[in-house]
Amino acid sequence: SISDGYKAAFQALRGDEMGFRIQFPSEWLAFAVGKHTKLVPEPAPKANPDGASFLSGFRVLLAQSVTEGGATADRAADLVSMSRSQLARRLKSLGTTISFEIEKAKLASAEIELAADSASIEEIAAKLCYTDPSNFARWFKRTSGATPSAYRRQSMTQDPA
Repeated sequence: SISDGYKAAFQALRGDEMGFRIQFPSEWLAFAVGKHTKLVPEPAPKANPDGASFLSGFRVLLAQSVTEGGATADRAADLVSMSRSQLARRLKSLGTTISFEIEKAKLASAEIELAADSASIEEIAAKLCYTDPSNFARWFKRTSGATPSAYRRQSMTQDPA
């Protein structure tokens, strides 16, 4: 007979002309069931989260959201449904920090916008939540080594090959 714990997990639903349906946890499909097998789950393997895939997924989410309301540590943590401290610990274990990843995402976004030459430097600064374009220009120069206008000129003269 099935233990009370397993009975509670089953749900009999009202059926149609085909009869009744039974719902159960999908992981039960992996159980080896035989004539004398007890319906007891094997211990789950220890979780070994793939840090590289987490980091790349986090970077994609951050890149998509960096121009939507500013990039802060709390907002970055919300993107991956973690607290700020959980995200900080996770990123530290992967050899990076929240602030570094935010700066990297902002810089990549600014470089793409500047190379596209479709928006003014003031518009790009506003997109990245800089209220003053001169603050954006100082940050960009400190981070990339070139002023926004010099970066734009340089990207326009490079071969797209």
